[in-house]
Amino acid sequence: MTPGDKTNALSLRERFKDNSFIYTLKAYGYDLVYVDFKNNRDYIENNARVLEAVIKKVNQVKTGTNKISIIGFSMGGLVTRWCLKDMEDRGVTHNVGKYFSYDAPHQGANVPLGCQYLFKELIRDLPYLKWFNAGSTSDKPGLRDLDNAFESAAGRQMLVTKGTYNNFGFNYNPNLITLNDLRAAFAQRLVSKGYPQQTTNYGIAFGEGNNTTGTKNAGNGKQFGNFNAGDQILNASEILALVNFTSQVWAVPENNNTSAICKYKFAGLTWRKIFGVIPSFTFTLRIRNFNYNGQYPYDDAPGGYDVTQGQFAFSIVHAAGSATTYNHDGHDFVPVTSSLDLQNQSYSSTNKWQSANMFFNIDSYIQNRTSFSGGTLSTPSLSRFSQVVTGSSLYNFTSNFNQYHNGNIQYQIAGFMLNKILGFDPSPNCQTDGFCNITTTISGPAIVCSTGVYIANNLPNGLNLNWSSMYGSFNITSGQGTNQVTITKAFDKADTLILSITNSCGTTRQIKFGIQVGVVTAPLIQPTNYDAQCGTFMEAYCTEPTGATGYVWNLNFGQVIQDQDGPYTNYFYIAPLVNNPQQGMRYFNYLTVQAKNACGLSASSATKSFTVGPVPSTCGGGGPLLLVVSPNPSSSSVKVSSGKSSFVQLRVIDKTGIVRKQFNYPSGTNIATINISDLPADVYNILAFDGINWTAVKFLKN
Repeated sequence: MTPGDKTNALSLRERFKDNSFIYTLKAYGYDLVYVDFKNNRDYIENNARVLEAVIKKVNQVKTGTNKISIIGFSMGGLVTRWCLKDMEDRGVTHNVGKYFSYDAPHQGANVPLGCQYLFKELIRDLPYLKWFNAGSTSDKPGLRDLDNAFESAAGRQMLVTKGTYNNFGFNYNPNLITLNDLRAAFAQRLVSKGYPQQTTNYGIAFGEGNNTTGTKNAGNGKQFGNFNAGDQILNASEILALVNFTSQVWAVPENNNTSAICKYKFAGLTWRKIFGVIPSFTFTLRIRNFNYNGQYPYDDAPGGYDVTQGQFAFSIVHAAGSATTYNHDGHDFVPVTSSLDLQNQSYSSTNKWQSANMFFNIDSYIQNRTSFSGGTLSTPSLSRFSQVVTGSSLYNFTSNFNQYHNGNIQYQIAGFMLNKILGFDPSPNCQTDGFCNITTTISGPAIVCSTGVYIANNLPNGLNLNWSSMYGSFNITSGQGTNQVTITKAFDKADTLILSITNSCGTTRQIKFGIQVGVVTAPLIQPTNYDAQCGTFMEAYCTEPTGATGYVWNLNFGQVIQDQDGPYTNYFYIAPLVNNPQQGMRYFNYLTVQAKNACGLSASSATKSFTVGPVPSTCGGGGPLLLVVSPNPSSSSVKVSSGKSSFVQLRVIDKTGIVRKQFNYPSGTNIATINISDLPADVYNILAFDGINWTAVKFLKN
C-alpha cells in the first residue's frame, strides 16, 4: 500500500480479479489474510509493529506445519522487510518462509519534482482546492489526498526527492532543497537493517527490465508515451474573478544538466488567519521559476508508473480550471532499480540516495526468465533477492510495457508467485493454456472524426468480450460482446480502446489500441525570441499535441498565416517582423497557433503578445547580427560565425524552448565551435547575443 492511495483489504483483493491466484490457493488449502493499516501514512517502522502483531496472531490460530508466505505490496514490501528482519534481530520467531516484495521502493519512490513544487504553490495560494479535494474518487486521489501523502511520515521516508525551498522574500528563483532529512535517515537505517535471513526473498518489479544498451526503450513504454527527460508534462491554469494562476511542469533533466522543472505565476487575493480565526485578505503577485540540476532521469525511467500529472489535471479541471498533460498522464513511480534493489546503482548517502544506472538491462541476467519456475540471477550479487521478475521478463508475446503501480495483478506475476508458494505450476493451469499465450491484436483507424470500426484478431472461442474507452471520449454503439465494434465520438481526446477478454477460469486480459478521437489538443506557444528594438525578426515554437500532423500560425489576426504540414512545422519564423520601423514608435504584435489532423483544426492557443520599441535611432544602420552555422546538419560539432558584429553569448535551444547549452565569451568573438554530439537528433536553434540584441539561426542535429 502507498500513502497516497485509498487501498484497503477489499480493494487489495480486487486486484487479483484478472487471474486465478486466490481461486488456486484456496483449492490447495491455503487461507488468505489481508492486512490493512489504520494509518498507512505512519512511519514504516510503526506499521511494521502492526504487521508483527498480525504474524503472531496467525501463528497462534493456524494449523499444520506450513510456514507463512507474505506478499508486501508497494510500501507494504518495506513494512514486511523491516518487520521480519527486526523480529529476527530481536530473536522473535516469525515462522515466515517466503517474502514477496511487490513493486516496493527499496531505493525510494518518485513523484515528478516539478509537480511537487507546483502543488506546494497551489496549496498555499488556492487552499480551497485542498478543502474541496476536487475530483477525488476511489482511484483518483484529489489534491488533499496528495498533500497528505507528500507531507506524511511514510511519504517523506520514501520520496527520492521532496520539493522544498527557502521561502522568503520575493524569491523568484528559489534555492531548491530536494533531499528530505527524514528520507536520508530512513534510507541509511534501511540499508543497515538489511533483509530477513530466515526467509526466501523474491523481488517483483512492475517496470520493464529489458532496456537496450544506448536507448531508453524501457523508460518510454506504452504508459509514458513520447516522454523524455526535460519534456513538458503538465500545463495548468485557472482564471477566476479574484484569483488566477498559470503553471508549467517539465520532467527532471539528467546528465548534470540544469533546466526549469516548474514555472508558476499567481495574481489575486490570498487570505491568512489572525489568531486562527479572523481572515485577513491581501492582493498577492507571485512568480516562481524552479530550476533544477538533475543527474538521473527519474520521471521517465523504467518502473511501475503512477499518474500524478493526470490527477493534478483532473483536480484542476474539476475546480473550474484548465489543464493538459500532453498525454503524459503517467510517470515512473517505483523504478525497477528500486523495486529489485539492484546493487550496481551507487546507492548511498554520497549519491544523495539516488539510483545511478536506471536503464540497466536486468532481464538479460534472469535465468529461465520466461518460465514461472525461473527468476534466478546469473550474477546473484546484483540483487538482494533470491529470484526476481520484471514487467517484461515473463512475457512471451508482444505486450511488454511498464505496468500501473496500483493496477490489477497480471497473470504472469500471479503465476510466478503461485509457483514459488506451491513449489510447482498448479493444474489445471487456467492461466496459460490456450489463453494467455495468444497474440490478439486490434485493427482499425488511428484517428476517428465521427465513427470507426475496430476488429479483434486471433481470438479463440469461448471467451467473454467487453470493449470500453479509457477516458470516455467515444461510445460503443454496436457490436459490444463480439469481435467487431463500432465507436462514435463523444468529445475530442487522445484515448485508448480497451478490449477485456475473460476465460472460463475468470482470468482477464486486456488488449489496448490508441486512438485520437476528433481534433487534437490545442498547442501552447513556448517562449518567443524576437528583436524587441528594431523588429528585424521573430520566431516561436509550440508544443506538439499527440496526433498533430501540422500547424496553422496566425500573426496579427491574419496579417501573416503560416499553414504547413509535416515535421518541425511547430516552428514559426518571420523576418523582418516590422517593415521600415519608425524611430520612437511602438509596434504591438499578437501570435496564435492551431494544431491540425485529419479531423480539422484544434482550438486556438492562448494569444502570445509582444511589443517592439520604442524604436531607437540605431535601427537600420547596419542591420542585425547575421549568423552562419556550418556544417548544417551535423552530428558532432558546428561552427558559428558572424559576418558583422561579435557576440558575447551563444545558447542552444530545443524546439520546446529549453536551453540545452550555453557558452559565454566575455571579450566577444566572431567565430566559435561548439560541441553538440551529446544532443538527441532533432531541430535546434542557436541564439547569439551581441550585448543588445538576440539573433537566431536554425540547425539540424542528425
